[in-house]
Amino acid sequence: MEKISINNFYRQYQLHSASAIITADKTFTYNQLAGKSASAEQHLSKQGINKDDFVGIFGEHTAEFVISVLALWKIGAIPVLLNLKVTQNELIDLLHTVNCKAIVGSKNQLKKYNFDNKIVIALLNDLNQCSDDEDIREITPTKTAAIIFTSGSSAKPKGVKLSFNSFYQSGLIGDTILKHSPQDRWFASLPFYHVGGFSILTRALLFSIPVIIPNSVQTDELIKSIVEFKPTLTSLVSTQLKRLVDKKIKPNPELKNVLLGGGYISNELIEQAIELGWKITKVYGSTETASFVTALSAAEFKLKPGSAGKPIAPNKLKIVDENNRTLVSNISGEILISSPAFMQGYLNEQKNDETYFHSNDIGYLDDDGYLFLESRKSDLIISGGENINTFEVEKEILQHPTIKETAVFPIKSDEWGETVAAAIILEEGINNFHVEELKTFLKNKLASFKIPKNVFIEKELPKTELGKVEKNKLIEKYSATNL
Repeated sequence: MEKISINNFYRQYQLHSASAIITADKTFTYNQLAGKSASAEQHLSKQGINKDDFVGIFGEHTAEFVISVLALWKIGAIPVLLNLKVTQNELIDLLHTVNCKAIVGSKNQLKKYNFDNKIVIALLNDLNQCSDDEDIREITPTKTAAIIFTSGSSAKPKGVKLSFNSFYQSGLIGDTILKHSPQDRWFASLPFYHVGGFSILTRALLFSIPVIIPNSVQTDELIKSIVEFKPTLTSLVSTQLKRLVDKKIKPNPELKNVLLGGGYISNELIEQAIELGWKITKVYGSTETASFVTALSAAEFKLKPGSAGKPIAPNKLKIVDENNRTLVSNISGEILISSPAFMQGYLNEQKNDETYFHSNDIGYLDDDGYLFLESRKSDLIISGGENINTFEVEKEILQHPTIKETAVFPIKSDEWGETVAAAIILEEGINNFHVEELKTFLKNKLASFKIPKNVFIEKELPKTELGKVEKNKLIEKYSATNL
């Protein structure tokens, strides 16, 4: 393949006549994509959007979302990717945090919200014109390409500033695993406002290959698009994969790689998926690293089940203790990451110039250099001086035959500092369940200090769109339970 450069974000898609975006009802070539983004740029400029302005994108999973991003890049403005699922108050808070000058979105979405005096440009429904702009822009590698918020599943979301170079480096690093070719078709299986979804777009632009955009990221729509458009590359989180596996869905034969990340993933699920023919590459990364930094192939999974893989060069990992001292293999500590794709920093926070990023994840490297994740720092409960890994407790709770889902979280305690609490969802048809049954069940499986002192039966758990439990909402809900 032709050697790429940082300017491929513009050059290739403007000069290429191949398909760029494929949806259920339309296909754009790269030339058409260039023309439509030029038209959108003109519209935004007339509305007063200028270089370096922060502009929120509140768009659904559509081609128009991509066009809006490209139009803002042409102007030199900075897209701020906004989660469609947030409440009015959460959205307003995010906009104030970033100080967005305007919002680009669909009329159907925007009419649900009251933005006070904020300029709202309902552009996404109106991108039908195509300009003949032949201008080829130079991109400054260090310029911020997007603001993407962390998931906020265990704390308030942070705005992450990612440069063009972050996505460029991430694309190059990922290519050692993905091995892009002109025949590839990326499947946009994750929301564009998450780093996993947005990096699908940047990889497609860098390597000048089409991106398939389903009508939504719901399971039925994913299946429909897989069958119709036969992608070769995609990314999934465990929730999505589990729903596909539960339906016994097999991948199309052309699908050569599935990146699987986004949190805890059971070995059993991966085994079931591989049996069905899914070519899984388990990955680990974060918004701050512009996508994945480690990878574990299906072949390696057989040798190292439970591992998140090895760092992909030139990415590096090290494990440190609470005093920032590097630990030897097989000893757990905080995971630190060094990557050329690393973020510029968090919004409204002083830049940290340390070589290694503190991930807040806990794990270890084995003797062969494979990473094993154990928990996030935020998922550790410290009760009476004892460290308790919530993942460990959740794993044992789920062994109970009548419990379908669970989330373990801390409740503040005057006596213990924190105590262990669990929210559970019962299997369908179970109406007579006493929480003492669970405590008795766990008695021989966990140390006494790890057994939840409070168990709350819920109808559903609060989750992000990608299926991560929002433990902060459970903590807030039960914060008055002080034992």
